[in-house]
Amino acid sequence: ERVGHTARHGTYFEMLGNFSFGDYFKNEAIAWAWEFLTKTLEIPEDKLWPSVYEKDDEAYDIWTKKIGVPAERVVRLGKEDNFWEHGSGPCGPCSEIHFDRGEKYGHFDHIGGVEEVRKATGAEVYIHELDAHMLTSETHSLASDMSFMSFTPVTDWTCVNGDCFINDGECEFKVLHTPGHSQGSVCYICGSVIFSGDTLFCCSVGRTDFPGSSSAAMTYSLNLLYNLKGDYKVYPGHNESTTLDYEREANPYLKQFRGKNDD
Repeated sequence: ERVGHTARHGTYFEMLGNFSFGDYFKNEAIAWAWEFLTKTLEIPEDKLWPSVYEKDDEAYDIWTKKIGVPAERVVRLGKEDNFWEHGSGPCGPCSEIHFDRGEKYGHFDHIGGVEEVRKATGAEVYIHELDAHMLTSETHSLASDMSFMSFTPVTDWTCVNGDCFINDGECEFKVLHTPGHSQGSVCYICGSVIFSGDTLFCCSVGRTDFPGSSSAAMTYSLNLLYNLKGDYKVYPGHNESTTLDYEREANPYLKQFRGKNDD
């Protein structure tokens, strides 16, 4: 149900962003964001796709001429995607940086922009076969009940089945089927990184009260993750990143596995 008086009201709002209230603007903000992602987080540059507002030539030139991102990887998008506004008050064009994973998850909050990004970038879309029906259904993706944004069906994707591998140049992603939040929930493992979707969050886990969710399946999946060998950097589908070792110690939902099969 909608909370508040209008579609702009809500109980919680989070933005991992960069606002200029000091003596810096586009040149610095873009350079610092790129440095943080490529130097601090060590994310491969060829996996990052900046987007700019369609009329923002200044930001486009910064990305292509000063940062050196190939022009074919800088995407111009319209007002719905790259123009920030919230009723009356500060507003203007924005720039975002997208990580090309090639894979997405079924609920509306993960697939809302997939079709537009797929068409603009040529990125491949991967999804578990048990969640594939959500890509084309406003009802199955829960968009009809929980979103006030328009739903755009995805028209092209590749299904994965069970545990398998996706190869993309120098990157190899292991697909780990982790049902619970949805029947086709998966985690993608690349080197020492886990993209955990809505299975594992920092000190929490994904909801299991949706159609197709299962708390028993979630327990099974969390046990799989807990018993992976070694530590991993974990990037969940929501909120901040974490590590698998930290979640083993601090996450209350993993408490039940502590002391069992530990080395």
